Amino acid sequence: MRKPGHLVRRLPYGLLALVGLGLVVLSFLRYGALHEEDIAFRSAPVCGTPAATRHPDCVRLESGWVVRKREDHDDHEVTVGREGTEDRDYQVDSPLYEALSDNSTLELRLWHGRVVSLAFQGHNSEPMNTPWLSMLWVGLLAGVGTAALVTGLSGPDEAEWVIPAALATLFSAAVWFRGSLILTERRPDWATYGEPAVVWLLVVAFLLYLTA
Repeated sequence: MRKPGHLVRRLPYGLLALVGLGLVVLSFLRYGALHEEDIAFRSAPVCGTPAATRHPDCVRLESGWVVRKREDHDDHEVTVGREGTEDRDYQVDSPLYEALSDNSTLELRLWHGRVVSLAFQGHNSEPMNTPWLSMLWVGLLAGVGTAALVTGLSGPDEAEWVIPAALATLFSAAVWFRGSLILTERRPDWATYGEPAVVWLLVVAFLLYLTA
């Protein structure tokens, strides 16, 4: 039978593991919300059309104009002005960038106040920085949560928990990068949710193996 003192020492680590698991679950929920938001935007009608009256939300169309263009190797960025708002920078794909010039008028599609698509003379591009920025919190929550979970499960008797915790923190960068790619590629639901879940389980199993 374990001594009461041992259980007392284990208690904070058990709580830490629960907090870590909660953060990981929160990161998956946030990741799922980003995926569902993308699906909702693509299926939503344009505001002001007959279909919009039968839909809970709609895509708003606005006009904008090109303030300036900047190119850095493979990155193409345009600054877009809109009535009543500050100028914003957007990363776009090469065909749209090449078709634009200063003061070109763009068609902008807005979803919940955020520009999700820019179009000009048949060229269409979605801001390439959107999923990357949104995934920052997902990666941070997943990395910190995994580090806390592994540390909590390792417990006070394991001096080796430092290395897995450090690796789990670095895991946040991988979550951010890979998760952003998956959302950009727009895979089926089973792949969108399945790959991150399987990879996370394998990472946790490996980190716990290091402390065994």
